[in-house]
Amino acid sequence: MATVGALATAGVVVALTGPGAAGAQEDTRKVDVDVAYECARPTDRTWPVTLHVTATLPATGKAGEQLRPTDVALALSVPPEALAQLSSAGATTATASVRLTTSVVQGATAATATWGATQDEKVPLAADVPTVFTGASQPEPVTVGAGGDVSFTAADLTATLTGWTADGAATEPPNVDLSCVPDGDAALAAVRVSDVDAPSAEVPPGVKVGTPDGPSANALADVPKDCHHIDPAPGATRPQDYCANLGGYTNVSRLGVSMLQPPGLVNINAGSFTRPCDGIAQKNCSENAVLPNLGGQSVLPVATGTFFTFGVIPTTGSMQLVQKDPGHVHIWFQGSAGEVTAKLKVKVHLIDATVNISKDGKGVALPLGPDCETAEPIDVTLTATPATYSITNGGVLTGWIKIPPFSGCGAHEDLDSFITQLISTEKPVNFVKMTQGKVCSLGNGVNCPPPVPVPQR
Repeated sequence: MATVGALATAGVVVALTGPGAAGAQEDTRKVDVDVAYECARPTDRTWPVTLHVTATLPATGKAGEQLRPTDVALALSVPPEALAQLSSAGATTATASVRLTTSVVQGATAATATWGATQDEKVPLAADVPTVFTGASQPEPVTVGAGGDVSFTAADLTATLTGWTADGAATEPPNVDLSCVPDGDAALAAVRVSDVDAPSAEVPPGVKVGTPDGPSANALADVPKDCHHIDPAPGATRPQDYCANLGGYTNVSRLGVSMLQPPGLVNINAGSFTRPCDGIAQKNCSENAVLPNLGGQSVLPVATGTFFTFGVIPTTGSMQLVQKDPGHVHIWFQGSAGEVTAKLKVKVHLIDATVNISKDGKGVALPLGPDCETAEPIDVTLTATPATYSITNGGVLTGWIKIPPFSGCGAHEDLDSFITQLISTEKPVNFVKMTQGKVCSLGNGVNCPPPVPVPQR
């Protein structure tokens, strides 16, 4: 249970449960929508699924009065490929437990409610079409204490699918777990709430999930200030705005060192999957844009490393990756095949270096000057599979880069040749491994602020 801090402690209760409506519900509207999802599994690829949501919601309400939806039901359609692990373990039927996170937004604040449904009756697994799991939902109530439109949007979705053999025994492994995010428009409904005629201390402004005396919810202010909209990638369809944290390691072969890139924020414009793609009916593709932001600059946090110059001189240096234009992430899958390709251009800006580091940490500063950087951008291409990465769930991308010559180095003398000889390579012999965390949604504040991943080496 949760509430939105600036919107109310007691007030309009939107009880996402079952029957029993208050007087303000005579005018209703039907919710009957399909929400497309992209689901990731830790040991498998990414699958598209569809969630069909039905409910009856009041069309309008008044602050301080209850609004109760009725007949809430969730129907999850899962393709055969996502159930292959259960089928191969001998499952002929399956049951399901589904949890939908619903974002409830009024103005600049938001709360999240959980809509859960269970399919206890065993459903035969279909071989060529999606298997549908259906169950009724009785979510917690939502309290709104001020006038204004209240929107309900489908957010994160999780599902546990349990396989059963023909003789009624659970399979081994017994479950397939799906973790999903919306792939496109996920709006469910909006309820227009009017203010009370005579506001009082008993109806303060606010949004609450659960009982009227429940805890506070997350506000949209939890979206970090560096998260913002960026232009979509060419060819993107139904784009959504997100941000995430990205960090990793880069091997600098000439120095014999692996540099840690501390995680930093990147803004993401994620396109929905569409098909046919490349003229192939069953091929799905999405186009996505990514661009870092640190205090209004398109950079990642400063990275510092310690190494031995020419193999003998202890040295510490700091650098920063600068990305002027958005990178492009292309994702496709068809059946069990698929690939993720991220392409971007970055410059390496060297900030400082200290050589002849003694045991007490002291050394001689190398005067690099303010403009020491690669003479041209580095062409970075990182790849993954849908099993290890998705634009919204994150994951690991890898690749190899070459480091161009440096220019502008030296505050008092030209150090370009020295730095180039020390770091640059003519061939792509420097391994890069980047780890992206799960996204924060700018539209409804779900999963904000974005989690910080632990970079994999």
